[in-house]
Amino acid sequence: HRRWVMAAGALIFVISIAVGSQVFGQLKDSTGGSGSESIKGFDLMDDANPQGPGVIALIAGRPVSDPATKTAVLAAKTKVERLPNITNVTTAYDDNDPRLRSTDGHASLMLITVKKTSVDDQMAMHRQGDDIRAALNGSIPDASVKVGGDLAVSRDVISQTSKDLLGGEAIALPIILAGADVEGDA
Repeated sequence: HRRWVMAAGALIFVISIAVGSQVFGQLKDSTGGSGSESIKGFDLMDDANPQGPGVIALIAGRPVSDPATKTAVLAAKTKVERLPNITNVTTAYDDNDPRLRSTDGHASLMLITVKKTSVDDQMAMHRQGDDIRAALNGSIPDASVKVGGDLAVSRDVISQTSKDLLGGEAIALPIILAGADVEGDA
């Protein structure tokens, strides 16, 4: 019955990969034990805040004072503002805050605020991060644009964890099946 056992094992392996790859789409963010005072306080503050997670874009490589850089950054800002659920975009050209510019004058920040969504809509928020990255990709010629902040980090962590889980399954399951076959031969 070895062939039947191997065929059943292979079928279980394929089904496990198919089911396991769907896990991350169903996960929800949890803030831990909701009965603790710190969690209740966090929830109160979070409910009172209409703003969602922040996104920070670092624009580096071109002089901030260059009129062409300013034009490109403001055009990129307009592109981001047109995305759904964006509540605010601030650049170094909108605000004279020196923290939005590097001291050497070759980098600036774009601060992006996204409308708050429910915890159940985490995947939509992650798509929003992808949309922001796509809007900024290549938008400032001869400059690099790196996107970070709470929304981007959350999306990247989920994406990398999903890839690592699938990679681990792809490595572990054949080893487990091979081990089961060796034990069956003994």
